[in-house]
Amino acid sequence: GHAGQVAKMAAEIALQLGIPAEQTGELIVAAFMHDLGKLGVPIEVLMNEGTPSHHDWRAIHEQPHFTEVVMKRTPGFERIRLWASEQYERLNGTGYHCRKKGKEISVGGRILAVANAFCALTAPRPYRPYTYEPLDALPILMQSRGRHYDTHIVNTL
Repeated sequence: GHAGQVAKMAAEIALQLGIPAEQTGELIVAAFMHDLGKLGVPIEVLMNEGTPSHHDWRAIHEQPHFTEVVMKRTPGFERIRLWASEQYERLNGTGYHCRKKGKEISVGGRILAVANAFCALTAPRPYRPYTYEPLDALPILMQSRGRHYDTHIVNTL
């Protein structure tokens, strides 16, 4: 259900931002496709309950690249591919896989980054024995405004 939650959250943010319906539809598709690259990450890495090793992190950081490669084969998905592959980029350049900064990251990629982070914080994860309540997750994202996440998009959330 994670992809569906990210899609719903991204669509709500897009609606509040006044993004046109066609682009919002593409954003929803990008949200459903955003973890497609996990097919290239070994299952034991994805289900690891401990701290990921250096090798594990390298595999995890390849996931957006795999998403991009797989989606390149689908004509008409150029914007969807871009947005889905940018979800782990961060405004200060510390994200992955291209280490884009600020406005180099598309609005769709910035929306997906916020929606994905919020949904990840409020859902169970194998490496974390607890989940955050939505009102507890918001301050975590707020602390990262302007550094990792677009301030306007976090404020819209």
